[in-house]
Amino acid sequence: MASAYDKASLVMLPNAYKDGKVYSVKPEDRSGDFTFTRPTAATRVGVNGLIEKDRENLVTYSNTFSSWTSINSTLTSNQAGYDGTNDAWLIEKTADAGRIQNNVVAGLATYSVYAKAGSASWLRLLKGANASAYFDLSNGTIGNLSLTIDATITSVGNGWYRCTITYKDQYAGSVRIYPALANNDTTGTSGNILIQDSQIEQGLVATDYIETGASTAQAGITDNVPRLDYTDSSCPALLLEPLRSNLITQSEYFETSEWTTPNVVFETNKAISPDGGLNATKFRANSANSTHWASTDVTLTSGQDYTFKLYLKSAEYDWVQISLFGTGWVGSSKKINFNASTGEFGTTDTGIVFDSNPMGNGWHEVFITNEAASTSAVIRVYPMPSDNATSYQGDGSSGLYIFGAQLEKGSYPTSYIPTYGNSVSRAADDALATHTIADTETLTFFTKFVAPERQSGGGEYLLNNSSGSSRIRIYQNTSDTLRIRTDLPAVNFNYSYSSLGISIGDKVKVCLRIENGVTTVFINGVDKNTFGAATINFAKMRLRPQTIMNVDSTIIFPTALSDAECIALTTI
Repeated sequence: MASAYDKASLVMLPNAYKDGKVYSVKPEDRSGDFTFTRPTAATRVGVNGLIEKDRENLVTYSNTFSSWTSINSTLTSNQAGYDGTNDAWLIEKTADAGRIQNNVVAGLATYSVYAKAGSASWLRLLKGANASAYFDLSNGTIGNLSLTIDATITSVGNGWYRCTITYKDQYAGSVRIYPALANNDTTGTSGNILIQDSQIEQGLVATDYIETGASTAQAGITDNVPRLDYTDSSCPALLLEPLRSNLITQSEYFETSEWTTPNVVFETNKAISPDGGLNATKFRANSANSTHWASTDVTLTSGQDYTFKLYLKSAEYDWVQISLFGTGWVGSSKKINFNASTGEFGTTDTGIVFDSNPMGNGWHEVFITNEAASTSAVIRVYPMPSDNATSYQGDGSSGLYIFGAQLEKGSYPTSYIPTYGNSVSRAADDALATHTIADTETLTFFTKFVAPERQSGGGEYLLNNSSGSSRIRIYQNTSDTLRIRTDLPAVNFNYSYSSLGISIGDKVKVCLRIENGVTTVFINGVDKNTFGAATINFAKMRLRPQTIMNVDSTIIFPTALSDAECIALTTI
């Protein structure tokens, strides 16, 4: 293998990346690097097994407060901060209701600021005239709350606290910071507190602070950042996915405006979720002796497949039923029952596709796919004490944990798409390398990837000429079938997963050896076929997904490897 590696002119092992680039190991002059584009944010599973998102601080001048308006108050800089700097500010009220304020529209959002008591001991955070929380900076407790989704106060040492409120932008108006002399009281003409590092971000919890200036600032898997995903192993694969949209408008906040809740209750921020935040929801039954469920109405395109997925973790109950309910779905009311403790399915219906994936820390990603029979349909979810037991005597406290509701048009689930008030689309990934090959009549192309799933015309590996008119492609032709295709002339070879001895999600190694117009295909250590193909002046290589692609490695050899070398290279 070492001698084969030495012969390679391009080696891409997805271990290093930056915005818009996936680095190749060879050639060392960076001419083999892949340019990468995706004009939207996305998520991946990181090396720690947690879902990693895009994060953005939506408030500008987050610690100079230049974009904030001072009302009946003054700000003094260069105060000793919580982090050992002199970056804190003293906010002093000069008249009744003294404050600073800023208007940031963020949908479902969490506002956070670090604060310390001065001559005043209380802080009030307010969104508009509705969502409000008081914080006692002398002892780290929360006072009066009004219409907040959540509020927290966390000690960070030396009398400093990080204070947060979570709210929806249905409460129009500014976010405000008040020094207060007492709980539920912002009157008075004097009193000060220290503040530092403000942040407004979408979601149910505050994440690590991101400094901003004149513009907002982002971190995580932002636009054009390649996704090195660790879902299946300790080694990353380059995750490439097609365009998809999450049609559930609040993926993490389960509220009655989107869900009908007969005899069930949603309790927000009750457990650590698959993204590592305290933003999972307790989904519990009330005390009725009845059927316990939550449902949401969705608008679909008749005749199209849709996939609904949900992250689940057991608590007092282990079981959940997910039902694509009613006549809006083909077959009407297809259901699955899943044990979130064991990771196993119980009673299920036929005629649908479903599966689960373990996520760590007791979490499971569970999905169900069916075809829409009309433009209007219903999704129901039932917490259950046992398999298929949707009707029972509840105790008012027992249930299980849920996170990350997602409904997307397609016959399989893709990576998590967070939503905070509106449907969100993730654009397709695209990776392109323009690697010079001296002799295009003699070369060997190798790639290792995860067998794609459940999509006709799936993800493509393309070796193209400069115009793209002549090419060799590797892609998924039908469900569970790989195709090798040459254009000009058009020649197809299909390899069913069963003939390869693989299943969806298994590793696949493919080697194409091109020598004087003859292409030989090796798959998983076996010489599969030899066929003629027109000579192609290869000028670029593209990884373009139409289904999910997890690429472990891609190598080009500017020579025809021997049979023995191709077999050794592709042996699993």
